[in-house]
Amino acid sequence: MNYKIEPDLRICLERRYLSLPVSIETYRFDFGSGSYPAWFSPDVKEGSQISPIYPHSHPAPEFIEMTEGRLEAALDGEKFTLNAGDILLVSPYATHSAKFDTAGSHGVFEYRYMIFELSVFAGCGKRVADIIDDLRRGKARFRPVISGDSAKALSSLLDEATRHIRRHNATVSDDLALTSVLCEILSTALDAGIEKPEMKSRDISFIHNVSSYIELNYKNPLSTAKISSDLGYSVSWFCTAFKRAFGKTFIEYLNEFRVNYAASRYIDSLLSLPEIASAAGFSDYNYFAKRFKKHIGVTPSEFFRK
Repeated sequence: MNYKIEPDLRICLERRYLSLPVSIETYRFDFGSGSYPAWFSPDVKEGSQISPIYPHSHPAPEFIEMTEGRLEAALDGEKFTLNAGDILLVSPYATHSAKFDTAGSHGVFEYRYMIFELSVFAGCGKRVADIIDDLRRGKARFRPVISGDSAKALSSLLDEATRHIRRHNATVSDDLALTSVLCEILSTALDAGIEKPEMKSRDISFIHNVSSYIELNYKNPLSTAKISSDLGYSVSWFCTAFKRAFGKTFIEYLNEFRVNYAASRYIDSLLSLPEIASAAGFSDYNYFAKRFKKHIGVTPSEFFRK
């Protein structure tokens, strides 16, 4: 498999705004020249569609802006088409995935995404706290797709947030300025519309319980039997419910969670590769390396430059 490792991936990770729990990154795919982000594997295709985002969910909201090409997205089982200029608003714990539709295209796709923790808005008042609580509990969700003037307004705010994030040696004033922009971003997303999801309360509770458990225990030895027992589910029911909610098996999800943690947390670490694997919850380095290559698209030594 021949592809170009984009240096922008490392730059983007280095530019994570460490003072605040928010990240904005842009990924460009040029299938004509064979240029992809380092984590992307072009081997996985389905007909005329190529998947850059596999089914997953997380507690943090995520906004995905399509800037070039067309994206076929799925959000909690609903399908949406994003053209250039459209933005997908992913609510907390919503299972989402996306595929590029390459039919009739010139083979170039680009999207920008922003992911942020709702804790940024702590202390913003009771009304804000109430809507955030509803989003976290699955009682409300963002309008899935926005376009037109609303999308342009949000895109402009994303541009402003990106400028703040890319500043080096940020000061307290920079933190406050970025926080202000994030408040405007949340306000714009809320103004675009809030919906009541149709997901059953039991499904919402399951996703919350499982996600919280994994976040707290991913560094420990885990198995399907252990998490099922610890959370009070039968193994068979858990496996079926997990696949329905997350779009993959528990072990697949856990491996990807650990790999993502290693890639984002230890990009500039002085730890050795086996130490990074261990810190991310892998007891076997060779298994970590195999999972890392499959999910990120390059070996750990290539990615971490060790």
